[in-house]
Amino acid sequence: MSQRDGLLATVVFLALVVVIVYFPWPDRSGRVEVTGLVTLDGAPLEVIPGSNVVFQGIDLSEGKESTVSGLIDGQGRYRVDVHRSARGVFPGRYKVSVKAWKRLPGWNPDDPHSWAVLPPSAVPKRYESVEESGITVEVTPERSQTIDIKLTK
Repeated sequence: MSQRDGLLATVVFLALVVVIVYFPWPDRSGRVEVTGLVTLDGAPLEVIPGSNVVFQGIDLSEGKESTVSGLIDGQGRYRVDVHRSARGVFPGRYKVSVKAWKRLPGWNPDDPHSWAVLPPSAVPKRYESVEESGITVEVTPERSQTIDIKLTK
C-alpha cells in the first residue's frame, strides 16, 4: 500500500467516525425524545440540582418502561431519560409529578454543608405525587417533542 493509499484510508476512516458520532443511527426502540420547560405561575422554575420531573405510564404496552424521569436544570428546562442509559420515552399517556427545591441565596451545590438540609420545595406539595398532581400528558410517536409543564400555586 502506498503512502497516498494509507492517507486516503485514514481520511475515509475519520470521516466515517464523524458521521457516526454526529449523525447517529435512528432509534428503532420506539422511544422519542421529550424535553420541556417547567413553570410556576408562568415563570421558569429556578431550582437546585437533583430537582426532577417524573412520567408514570398509564396505558403502555407490557414490557415497556412505565416510569421515566428527567432532571430539571437551573432555568426550569428538563429532558426525560430512562434507566440503563436508554434515552427517551415510549409513546403513550403519562401522569406527571415534579419534585423541585428552591435555589436560595448562598446555597452552593459544591459545598457539602449546603446538602445537609434541603431548601424548601419550589412547587406546591400536590405536584410531588403523580396521583395528586392532576397533570397528564400524551407522548406521541413523533421523533422529538416539547411538552411544557405549567404549574400554579
